[in-house]
Formats: sequence, C-alpha cells, structure tokens
Amino acid sequence: MTTLMKKIKYPFCLLFLVWLGSPVLTLAGPPPNIPIPVEASKPTSRHVARTLITTGTLLPFDSAQIASDIPGRITNIHFQSGTQVKANQLLIELDNITQQAELSKAEAEVIQTQAKTERILTLFDKGTGSQQDKEVAIANLAVVKAQAQIAKANFAKTQITAPFSGIIGLKDVSPGDYVTPGETLVNLEDISQLKVDFYLPQVDAASVKVGQKIQITVDAYPDKTFQSFLSAIDPMLDITARRLHGRSIVQNAEGLLKPGMFVRLSLVLEEKDNALTIPEEAILLEKTQAFVYILEDQHAKKVPVNTGKREEGWVEILTGLTPDNFVITSGLMRVQDGTLVNNIIKTK
Repeated sequence: MTTLMKKIKYPFCLLFLVWLGSPVLTLAGPPPNIPIPVEASKPTSRHVARTLITTGTLLPFDSAQIASDIPGRITNIHFQSGTQVKANQLLIELDNITQQAELSKAEAEVIQTQAKTERILTLFDKGTGSQQDKEVAIANLAVVKAQAQIAKANFAKTQITAPFSGIIGLKDVSPGDYVTPGETLVNLEDISQLKVDFYLPQVDAASVKVGQKIQITVDAYPDKTFQSFLSAIDPMLDITARRLHGRSIVQNAEGLLKPGMFVRLSLVLEEKDNALTIPEEAILLEKTQAFVYILEDQHAKKVPVNTGKREEGWVEILTGLTPDNFVITSGLMRVQDGTLVNNIIKTK
C-alpha cells in the first residue's frame, strides 16, 4: 500500500460512516412536532389622534392704530402706557373750544326754530296760516337739526375713545402736541384671545374642517400646551405656494401669550377612543403589504393588516385584527404560516 493510499484511507472511512447514518455523527434538527416558543398578546385599546403638524404666528384678536380724524392740539391724555382700557373709554382730548361753540350755536338755533315752527303749525291748525308757510317751517327745522348733528359730530371728534377693550400701547404723544388727521397716536390690542394664522399643503385640504381641535406650544412655555380650534379657512389658496390658509382662536385669559410669537400647532384631524394598537415589532412587510402572525389552535396564522398612526413602540391597526386576537410579538424569525408554536407569555 503506497503512502498516498494510507493518507486517504481514513477520510473515506469517515464518509462511509456518515453514509451509514452513524449515531455518533448525525446532525439532525429537532423533531417537526416540537412547538416554537413565542410571545403573544392581545391588541391594546387606546386613544389615538391623527394630526397634522405646522407652525404659525400669534396675532391680536383686534388691533387698531388710534388716530385723530381732525387736526388739533392735544389738551389731555387719559391713559397710562401698557394698561387695560375699556371700549368707549376716553383716551385723548383735543382742543375743542371752536367745536364747543359751534355746537352751542347749533343747539340754540334748533330751540329757536322749533318754537317758530310750533307757532306756524298752531296758526295753520286755526286756519289762519298757509300750507306754504307750514312746509317751509318744517323744512327749516329739519335743516337746523341736521346742522346741530354735524356740530355734535365735530365736537365728538375732539374726544378720541377706545373702539374696543384691550391693552393700550406705549404713549408717544404729550399734551400740547399738534396732531394731523390720520396720524397714529397709540396702538390698541385686544389679546384676551389671539388669532393664529398658519398654512397647510393643499393635499390636506380635504381633511381640514372648521371646528377641529388644535394644540399649540410656544418656546416660552415648553411644558405647557394651549388648547384651540380651527375657526376659519380662507376659501382661496395661496396661489404662489399652493397652500391652504387657516386661522385658529386661542384663549389668553392669563395673558401668557403675546402677539408676534412663533408657535407650533398640532391640528387634530381625527380622534378614536378605542383604537386597536399592537407593538411595532409585530408588524412585518411583504413588498408593500403589512402583516402579522396570530395564534390559532396553537399554530401561527399569517394575517394581512392595514395600519394607521404610528408612535414610538406601537402601531394602530385599522383592519385585519379583532380585540381577541393574540398577536405574536417575539420569536418571529422562526415562524411561518402554519408553524406549531407555544406562547410562553400569554397576556390575557
């Protein structure tokens, strides 16, 4: 026997033993009737909200630049900068000597003309006055009354009042200053509630409706959420960017929010109180179709599902499961449709 044959004799013997199925070298797997250990649990019912996230800017609910309608000199200022004022509260007085005199004259003419008219009407009733005198007297009375109304309106223009309740701005004028018509004297802002203007892509136009809830956060109060709602939608989209313009109203009774603040909005499109959710690791994908394995008669059953909202750790299931299904969440690498399984941690 040559040296070469001696070297290859034992390897051939080893292969021969394997071919005979020697128990010493057989590497067989577990019997097919041994179940695969898995973990499974029922879907969890929870409150789920489908939202859109965007940003916006806070605006005063009402805003006005207080100005004078007539030229004149300021005689009195009746407010302090940054204070609350009420609607129709007197803010600024202009010199009104001329307007007061014109009003007094007009009111005296009304009294005089009224008396004259009554005398003419009395004579007419007695048959001694003419129809023409009666008509002229009534017309003259109407004229002087109108002139008195004009004088009264001109006098009122010297009394500059607040058009609505709000916070008055910083005072930049003083008594003695001469003002011209339209010149801004101070600003007035109603911030008891604020408007929030924001934009959404046109693709979301069908989902957005007036009255939907909105949650607002601002950098100044990172741990606080302000509740609001969608109050109005502009019927015309922004042509340049093809965006939907929405407006929200947020209450500001505490005065924490200020006009001009940058805000983040979460628009709630849909809410469900008893949505079915499962752990995200239970979801598997086959091309574009999501599916899960459920327990059925101690076997794994492959079930296609439609998913909804996703959050860290869980996924909403829209269709495909019932609250009584046990969904396999662990051991999925060894599971196929029809695999015999044993749920080692079965949540009831």
